[in-house]
Amino acid sequence: MTRLVAVIILTCVMCVQADARLHETFEQCVARYGAPIREVSSSGGIDKSARFEKGGFVIVVSFHNDCAVSAIFLQTDKSEFLAATLNDLLRANSEGATFVRGVETESTILWNRDDGKVAGMFDKAKNAFVIWDKGFADGSEKKEKDTSTY
Repeated sequence: MTRLVAVIILTCVMCVQADARLHETFEQCVARYGAPIREVSSSGGIDKSARFEKGGFVIVVSFHNDCAVSAIFLQTDKSEFLAATLNDLLRANSEGATFVRGVETESTILWNRDDGKVAGMFDKAKNAFVIWDKGFADGSEKKEKDTSTY
């Protein structure tokens, strides 16, 4: 029983520490995770990507006009994501909307936010969770940073 309680507490701590949010600035991500381990310039509309490590997670965040438009979450110990962890990541990115679980296949589980602005996918084979701004992904992103709709 003591072991179960310790696992639950550790899981809750890890969930809280890995709650990257889309639409944050680079500085907000640095405040949340500390200095990035690596930054790279990107192409395809992405200005840069930064890799952070915190709370047992590797988080790779991509930025457009200093606004986080996608994030990839991996557990550093390669352990399986718990449903509670996925739910916490979705909740952290809800911005007042609700995620609706979509199609599940052998390899993936998809979610879409009910406002149509954000989607998420869990890749079972890679044990990775990806969340992205659908407006940016489909090319309808704004040229100037405008957080009034986020």
